[in-house]
Amino acid sequence: MEIKERYSSKRILIMLLIVCLVSLTSCYQHKKYEYYADENNFITVTAEISFLNETETMLYLEFSNLPESFSDDYFKIIDENWKLVKQNMGDQRFSIGDEVTFITAPRYFGDGYVMPIVAISYKGKWLLEYEQGYPNFLNTLYEAN
Repeated sequence: MEIKERYSSKRILIMLLIVCLVSLTSCYQHKKYEYYADENNFITVTAEISFLNETETMLYLEFSNLPESFSDDYFKIIDENWKLVKQNMGDQRFSIGDEVTFITAPRYFGDGYVMPIVAISYKGKWLLEYEQGYPNFLNTLYEAN
C-alpha cells in the first residue's frame, strides 16, 4: 500500500508542476504580446551591421553602436517581412559595415531571443515600411502560438 501512495503522490506532484509551468508560460506569452501590441514600444534606430546570416525565411543581423537601451544586439526579419525586403532590394545585398535605419522594440524576451525588425531602410530607401511590417510581425507572432 505504501508504494501505491508514494507513486500517487509523485504523480500528483508532477501534474502540479506541469500545470505551474504551463501557467507561467502563458503569463510570459501574454506579457510579450502585450508589449508588442503597444506601438509606443517601437523606436527608430540607425546602426552599422556587424554580422548577418541570411536564410530563405529570415535574416539575422547583429549591429554595432546601438544605444544602451538595448538588451542585446541581435535582430531578425522573418517570414513575409523578409520576402518584402528581398523583393524591394532587387540585386542589392546587405554587407557587414553597412549602415541601416530600422524600427524595432528594444525589449529582450528570454534566453536566445532575437529582437524583431518591423521596418528597415537601406541606402535611403525603405525596403520594409512600418505600415506593412508591423502588422505582418504581429500576425506571425500570434500564429506561432
